[in-house]
Amino acid sequence: MDLKNYTAYIPVYNQAATIGQALASLRAQTIPPSEILVIDDGSTDNSVKIAQAAGATVLRQNGNLGRGAARARAIESARNELILGLDAGNQLPPNFAADALAHFEKAPRLASVHGWFMQSNAGTVVERWRSRHLFAKPATEIQRNATHVTSGYVCRRSAVLAVGNYNVQWRAGEDAELGRRLQAAGWEVWLDPNLGIECLTADTVGSVFERYARWNETAAPQTDANLWRDYIKRCAYAVKVLAVRDIKAGDWAALPLSLALPYYLARRAWQRKRAARSAPNRLPTIHYVNTYSEKWLNRCWKGEGVSRAHLWGADALAKAGFEVKPVRSMSPHLILRLARWLTHVSGGRCGDLAADLVVLRHARAGDIVYLASGQLLLTPLAIRCGFLKARLVAWIYKPSTPFSWKSFRGLCTAKFVREGYAGWLALTPHVETWLRKEHPAARVRRVVWTADTAYYPPAIGKGEYFAATGVTQRDYAVLLAAARQVNFPFIILGPAELQEQAPANVTWRSRKPGEPHGTIVDDQLRQLYQGARAILIPLKPDPDDASGFTNLLEAIACGRPVVMTRTGALDLTPSALGIGYDVQPGDAPGWINALQKLANDAELTRRFSDRATELAGAYFNLPRFERDLVSYFKDLSANRQEPPPENVLKALPSRSSPASMTRP
Repeated sequence: MDLKNYTAYIPVYNQAATIGQALASLRAQTIPPSEILVIDDGSTDNSVKIAQAAGATVLRQNGNLGRGAARARAIESARNELILGLDAGNQLPPNFAADALAHFEKAPRLASVHGWFMQSNAGTVVERWRSRHLFAKPATEIQRNATHVTSGYVCRRSAVLAVGNYNVQWRAGEDAELGRRLQAAGWEVWLDPNLGIECLTADTVGSVFERYARWNETAAPQTDANLWRDYIKRCAYAVKVLAVRDIKAGDWAALPLSLALPYYLARRAWQRKRAARSAPNRLPTIHYVNTYSEKWLNRCWKGEGVSRAHLWGADALAKAGFEVKPVRSMSPHLILRLARWLTHVSGGRCGDLAADLVVLRHARAGDIVYLASGQLLLTPLAIRCGFLKARLVAWIYKPSTPFSWKSFRGLCTAKFVREGYAGWLALTPHVETWLRKEHPAARVRRVVWTADTAYYPPAIGKGEYFAATGVTQRDYAVLLAAARQVNFPFIILGPAELQEQAPANVTWRSRKPGEPHGTIVDDQLRQLYQGARAILIPLKPDPDDASGFTNLLEAIACGRPVVMTRTGALDLTPSALGIGYDVQPGDAPGWINALQKLANDAELTRRFSDRATELAGAYFNLPRFERDLVSYFKDLSANRQEPPPENVLKALPSRSSPASMTRP
């Protein structure tokens, strides 16, 4: 790796007073940068003129887009693999770059290393408080699992791009959010406290409190109850921690600042919430129902070791300005416990009654109910009868079966219940066509699902075995028949009753039907993908079913070839995408042929892998999915006309693979 050629960048917004010193500290490095970029985020002062006079290349944003957009622009524009980022209000000592760059030579999985603040002089009470509570130096040794911080840091460009770059929708907190994605993808984020950063900004009480708030913001949607809970916790922290530090330091003048901080943070949070509610073009509240992943919801919001795909774009809606309120149906409240019992006793024939009750209690006129998973009955009936004016939107994966009075099944999807829905999100073009025919008055749009490409990063190496991991609608009998005719190693996660039929070259891991996370967690699934040569998805024929789609998308995210049964429900098949083979239902010889090609032709496997990685970066990723989903809900809120259906295959980047690559 070339450690002498690196790019340095500074994002700036109206910081003419300090940007000159920041740029001077970059040029004074013992290893000076070969390229200096200044990302102007809509400044109205002399920041741009000062940067241009200093010889920096200035890239101007189209208005004030926020920190996430500015940093993403810098990463995209940089010419070098290693990038040094510096805030416009800071400066670096001359040895910062040399010391930081040296870490990358020794650590191949290091994505980012940042330094810590030095307080050269703390004369005022605000500077003393800032030095004690914000700039307090941690331990002297390197922390290898740190929060990603961008005050002064060096990062690996390929690692940042591999997880989707900085999120352009985050105006603040974009660094910590990227750090969570980097670490989930197996990259390391280091804090080296010996890398010094000097703050040039002279804070006031208001600005130092604002800095404290920005460093500790959360992405989770805030309800009134959460705001009160946070206020109580911060009061306790201010008394037990901040005030104690001030007293031990003998700094009695700083004590009032510590005690006033919780009030400031609470007042700021309430003001932002009221402003959002009173805005003339305020987006409506979204009541988010996801009975499948409710138990992981807090971990999903925080990005703590769980794929963010489980949120189905709810976090993106919150960042786009919607007030998102997750429906908590698993509360221990007696009525909800009774509703869950009735749901269990009825076998779910009447939908999720607990979720229904929570929605009916809280959804108001003009609100949106977003049903990512689960089934509701009372809510659509209440809307259809005029008792509830909220608009109900749900995902649908396959055409529903007709309602049967005899077995009392299919009630939640009966047509007279579906009339209570204002819109539908279709998983496949087959479902989209059916919905447009069945519900011409509803807002129907196909939004292509995706895997979390940060959580399932591109795998390294060719892989050692073939892996099959699904449960629903899987035809493992035909795959086992093919496995008996070859000598390649397999790992299959399948139902326990088939384990005894597995030949010696198959490692079988039993997996129960139903909720997959009851038997295997995401990080184990990720490891299985990472070590596979190809992902196998044998399916039972069903022209209406979309089973295997999530499996396919996770394989694309990991850059792995795919062999999959062609059932007729999906247009996005391995053959159509150029990442593997389609096999006809029950065709064991077809599976054998495809497996032999992938096992014996390393160049073919590599091209399939490269194509999958290309598609993951260009289309099958969470930022694209989130943009499409936010667009749908904004169009719904503004009652804009629904656009014509998209031909997804035409929207994908073209491929130059020969036709023979897609036929086993």
